Amino acid sequence: MSRDGQDASAPLSVRRPRGQTEPVPRDSIPPASSFWFGATERPLFGWYHAPAGQTARATVVICNPFGHEALVAHRGNRRLAQRLAAEGFAALRFDYDGTGDSAGSDDDPGRLEAWLDSVRRAIVEATTLSRSNRVILIGLRLGALLAALQADRSVVAALVLIAPPRSGKAWLREMRALQSLKDAGRRPEDIQPDDLGIAGFMVGEATRHDLSNLFFSKLKHQPAKHALVVARDDLPSGEPELVACLRGLHVDAELCKAPGYADHMTEDPFKSQVPTQMFDAIIAWLDPLFPTDSYRDEPSRSNTVAPVSVRPSVTNMMTPTPATRERVVDIGGLFGIVTEPAVPSAQVRTAVLMLNIGANNHLGSNRMYVRMARAWAEQGFQVLRMDFSGMGDSPVASHGKENDVYATRFLAEARAGLDFAQTQGATRFVLVGLCSGAYVAYHTAIADPRVSGVVMINPLTFHWQEGDSLEIRMRKSFKSTTQYRRALFRVDTWRRIAGGNVGVAAIGAELARRAERRSLRELKSLLAKVTGGIAEATDVERGFRQLCARGAQCLLVYSAEDGGIDVIEEHLGRDAGDMRRVSGFHMEIKHGPDHTFTPLWTQDWLVSLITSHLLERHGSGSP
Repeated sequence: MSRDGQDASAPLSVRRPRGQTEPVPRDSIPPASSFWFGATERPLFGWYHAPAGQTARATVVICNPFGHEALVAHRGNRRLAQRLAAEGFAALRFDYDGTGDSAGSDDDPGRLEAWLDSVRRAIVEATTLSRSNRVILIGLRLGALLAALQADRSVVAALVLIAPPRSGKAWLREMRALQSLKDAGRRPEDIQPDDLGIAGFMVGEATRHDLSNLFFSKLKHQPAKHALVVARDDLPSGEPELVACLRGLHVDAELCKAPGYADHMTEDPFKSQVPTQMFDAIIAWLDPLFPTDSYRDEPSRSNTVAPVSVRPSVTNMMTPTPATRERVVDIGGLFGIVTEPAVPSAQVRTAVLMLNIGANNHLGSNRMYVRMARAWAEQGFQVLRMDFSGMGDSPVASHGKENDVYATRFLAEARAGLDFAQTQGATRFVLVGLCSGAYVAYHTAIADPRVSGVVMINPLTFHWQEGDSLEIRMRKSFKSTTQYRRALFRVDTWRRIAGGNVGVAAIGAELARRAERRSLRELKSLLAKVTGGIAEATDVERGFRQLCARGAQCLLVYSAEDGGIDVIEEHLGRDAGDMRRVSGFHMEIKHGPDHTFTPLWTQDWLVSLITSHLLERHGSGSP
């Protein structure tokens, strides 16, 4: 038995940290501070979670995965940092150069060295804030490989490597496989051969070359005295071999088989589950290595946590481009980032509010919101990216829950965003959202006359009842009728049907339902024309007409294969013909994008389309 009464021989998946048997109570989580740090010309964004009490047992730096995996892991990483802080560890989670809320872009040169330098800078910042030089690097997926490589160059006490790929080349293969799954069913002409995107993010040729040369076997020195390798629980990935490699470098390495990875790293952030057992195992492993009185072994250093407010190297404002600036804002307890012109123009008083896409945080799918915000700020707009309560980096509302993507409270929170933008001098307001964000944008615009425009991208529904299951809705979601018609002429479709891989009955029932509703609407329209009357509008059509009548500009953008097209046609007629002649209503349908605009060229198209719309309809000189 160990000194805390636990069976030291028990596997890490069932051992619990000393004194911790239940999830950390919400009111016991130490506060966190967000800021930019590092080089003034290329600042990095981070969250520092101060340790419970006055001293830090050690300093933990959490290294993200890359791209889509980082979006999925965001909620789990935040929970892990909170758990660590509650256990007395100082924790810093951060975005690499060109990722997340940090400066730069994923198509900048020198990505690998920039990411490794980001880890180095994060270590320096975290130890300065915590006043503890015992460093623990925790890396997930590609972040595990980056953590190990930077540890080889730094002084690190311990490494925690979660589901590390065998190599950079192996990680690239996995990401290409993920991209192939996303490309399945798309028209060949929509898949551009020069597309360097991997699941929505740019990975250029130089970066691929550099990653292909990354191997754990290239570690030259002992990267840390202790290491924990957390294995995947969905498929083998060479973790035992990595443990052997680390032991060959005189590292006290241990393999952990705690479950949780597969449920955590899903294809959609909404489905991602916080891997509580995995986090329990990690903290149980750290607990005896860094006891609560360990700071007394460092008499030469002060252990009082430095208040972030007096640290000269961190700031709540940065300049992503010479013409723009970004700042962290608090919107009644909700987290937000404002991107605006460095020198605000008196001619442009339009604020653009970007609302959460599903369970994605304020970065948006594929980091599109960051790209859009910085592009629009260069055109003179104020742009607010905000997280609703229980989403991204905003705390859960009382009696609320995380990832409740259609929560009715979001309508009031969106209006709080409008209130905030108004205090910043805005006089016109545009709401932008994709999927559930489009749903919130539409209903907020209906309720708040201050809204002068909405941009709705692939909304799946206009009606939602509290208590409806998004999981069931997602399982029953269908592609557009046009997509199914086109699929009938493809050989691979019939092969999938023969193999039982297509829900023919469910699809057939959905198409029949759509045909019935479409025929009924067209019949009502025909009768109205014959009798000289007016066909009764649905509540959605009345809503759009109300918006346009008060002068609001409505832009709807749909992927040609998205099932939302059939939803809007149920309300506005085929190709939204009933509204196309109404001033202020605009609708674009584009072949090629998937629901979240994963292909890079479709992202370029979308940014260009909305930018032109904003400048024409809401820029200086517009009515």
